[in-house]
Amino acid sequence: MNLKELSQKFNLSPTTPSRALNGYPEGNAVTRERVSAAAKRFNYRPNQRAIRLATGRANAVGHVITNHLQNEMMNPIISDFIAGASEAYLRADFDMILSVVSYAEEEAAYRLMKSKGNVDGVSVQSVRHDDPRMAFLTEIGMSFITHDRATGVDPLPDCDARRRNPT
Repeated sequence: MNLKELSQKFNLSPTTPSRALNGYPEGNAVTRERVSAAAKRFNYRPNQRAIRLATGRANAVGHVITNHLQNEMMNPIISDFIAGASEAYLRADFDMILSVVSYAEEEAAYRLMKSKGNVDGVSVQSVRHDDPRMAFLTEIGMSFITHDRATGVDPLPDCDARRRNPT
């Protein structure tokens, strides 16, 4: 069921259920409750493409796994992490974009995710001492977290500033 079909159930414009489901305070509280209950009853799920257009967010996290020397997916730590992250993303209504590439294609994979805008950020696996990926991801403007401790890497300027001036 899409938003238009849901709104027709109440003889409303699509804007009213949209605003009711997205927590806008305007409007009648009874209408918000009726729309919310109907959305659950009819298993309404918002169109993720429409949300992305409206918010500029992809609601997805990227993972680039390299298959150099030994396939990282065979590493039990990585495979357990991916499985656990997938479950957490599902609960948070996020998607996982997983790319398995050769070591030589890793930067290109990150660049592609950035240019497509299909992720809000990436999780960097198998962090190495003096890992150049943090500087690269910062350079291309990609948000990231690391799965491992990043040693031998200078703190990023904006992270250091946040530590001094937390908001």
